[in-house]
Amino acid sequence: MVSQMLLGETAQVLEQVDRWIRIKTTYDAYEGWVNPGQCAFISAETGKEWLNEPRLRRSYHRNYIVHHLESGDALCVPTGALLVYTDEGIRLPDGEYLKADINPPLILTGHLIETAERLLGIPYLWGGRSDLGIDCSGFVQLLFSLYGFTLPRDSGQQYQLAKPAITDLHSIQGAQAGDLVFFANPEKRITHVGIYITDGCLIHAGPNVRINCFAPKWADRVPYPFDQRLADRFCGIIRITDLCLPWRVQPGHSFDILEDRSPQILNTYA
Repeated sequence: MVSQMLLGETAQVLEQVDRWIRIKTTYDAYEGWVNPGQCAFISAETGKEWLNEPRLRRSYHRNYIVHHLESGDALCVPTGALLVYTDEGIRLPDGEYLKADINPPLILTGHLIETAERLLGIPYLWGGRSDLGIDCSGFVQLLFSLYGFTLPRDSGQQYQLAKPAITDLHSIQGAQAGDLVFFANPEKRITHVGIYITDGCLIHAGPNVRINCFAPKWADRVPYPFDQRLADRFCGIIRITDLCLPWRVQPGHSFDILEDRSPQILNTYA
């Protein structure tokens, strides 16, 4: 598995071979094969109407179960699922669902780093994009999507979004909370990404969502474990202000960044 589609996301069907269909996702233009039994088929017109729905939001709760109003079928709603909140529960492109009796934990705080910390401990899953299992670039993409910003799927693609502002660990004091930290393999290919916190530390997915220090200067000053492998493979830091450009803002949000450089939540349905 190289990636996932989350509940409520749409894709274009490119071809079908036996019991598999090849799709191209609408959100991040990823192509791959999926089992049609895991999809609900809708018309192109319905899909367009769904994506233009003004109340459309990413789920800002930890995963929870909902039940279909008519069939009673159960679905797990992961963090980041694309849905419409209603008075009764949620709506998806193929119908209304009821929210579970429990109140799922709200993870969105209005502050990017605090929200990221509420995802600590999620297990690593290659290709994962939700709180059921996630990889490094999926973690970054998910967090920014909750705040209304669209980022590409892979760490290498994310690295291409802007010119790194910092490329030397000796200049790490210039980094600020929310900046993206990138790491490369010995062949100089970008293979890992995390979100900078402060004092040479980042929060990232690998092998689970955790906080590590990657700057030797702070190794003995912070309460988080130092990771020499990250230090050896550090490649550069891209500023959050260079990532959160107006044309990357999703519907229902606006281009705004807090003074502490975290994206501002503008979700009136939270």
